[in-house]
Amino acid sequence: MAGIPVQRPALKNNLLTPVEVAIQGFNHLFSWGSTSLQSWSSPQVEVVIGEGSGQYVSPFSISALDFAEKCLNFDFSPKLLKRLQDHGSLFEHVFRFAQESGTSQPSSFVDAPTHLEILMTNYENDAFFCLFRYSIKTKKAKCLLFIKSGDYSERPLIRMSDVREWLEAYRQTLDQNPLMVLNAILGLVQSRAHEFVEWRIQLNNMESRLGVTEYAEALREGRYEAISHDFELLNADVARLSKRVADNALSAATILEHAKALQRLVAICDEFELSAGETRDHRGSRTLLEQREETQSTIARAELYLQFTKMIQVVLQSQTAILYNRVNKQDSQSMKTIAVVTLLFLPATFVSAVCASGVFNFQASEPADQLRVISKYGWVYLLVCLLVTAGTLVLWLAWYVWGRKMLETSRLSRLGQRDKLA
Repeated sequence: MAGIPVQRPALKNNLLTPVEVAIQGFNHLFSWGSTSLQSWSSPQVEVVIGEGSGQYVSPFSISALDFAEKCLNFDFSPKLLKRLQDHGSLFEHVFRFAQESGTSQPSSFVDAPTHLEILMTNYENDAFFCLFRYSIKTKKAKCLLFIKSGDYSERPLIRMSDVREWLEAYRQTLDQNPLMVLNAILGLVQSRAHEFVEWRIQLNNMESRLGVTEYAEALREGRYEAISHDFELLNADVARLSKRVADNALSAATILEHAKALQRLVAICDEFELSAGETRDHRGSRTLLEQREETQSTIARAELYLQFTKMIQVVLQSQTAILYNRVNKQDSQSMKTIAVVTLLFLPATFVSAVCASGVFNFQASEPADQLRVISKYGWVYLLVCLLVTAGTLVLWLAWYVWGRKMLETSRLSRLGQRDKLA
């Protein structure tokens, strides 16, 4: 959050529980701020929401001590917390059994897990940090969620109030399927990250600025930017768009893997519930079907957006090639200017070299005591220079026109052969 002072307080020395030891292990990896949290709850779900991604420019909106207290209150296992890495996208899960969670279970269900814990993080431009605990027996869930509060992209950021409103819209679904909290979080990130229209506007604007398009009139009517001749700025903007689309593709791929992993865990939890002897009526079967459909929809959205980002990358590659062609064309125009200037002065230089070689002596007919500064045969030199220069230009022009006609004839011949094959 903006304005939050970054701090890295150490945990108290007398905290010796395994959970606190695990928290001390990664405490130094993150940036911590002052505690500012919001919460959302329903009969089956409790979600504590904060801002930040733990990075230096976006610290968690919670102090390290308060974070440790939340982890203790939610009873996250040390085994899960130890898997946390330094700013890396993760999806880790741990099944906890009766012996680990300290609850009593009938002997027939000793091998069945009582809780599922999930650590889900994404540190691309759509960053979030989520710790989740689900009771398989009571079907209640607790979640600690942090959403990144800063981004280099221009789109609106996700705030804590946005998360609460999003969860409230899915209240009934989350009460019936507490595991769908994670799917709802992924759906929220997708709703902000998938910018189909914005990307098309950006591509059309770059096409208009490059000026190599069949739709120049339509782009002008659409009030896109005019053609630009600042190649350094164009190159910087293309590089910026390329980086941004690569980040979007990586984020979409991460969300896709998260959704697939969540889908597998939902199926596993369903098998555990059935093996524990739970009876399922028509309503329960419908709930399970809706649960699978929700996760599958998240997967489908991620896959479709990945295909869209691939298309954007292809278009940006073609626009980069167009930009380089424009740069090369400008360079070739400069080379043509140099070639024409050389063509004008090279004949005169050649004639001067021949006249100065000693083959001709223009002062032979002049008295030795009356030598002129400029020979009376100077007009011969000028005439020869003009004739040679004119002849050279005529030959070059004839060669140039002939070459263009040959290229046009060859192109028409290829088109004719293609029409015959068609």
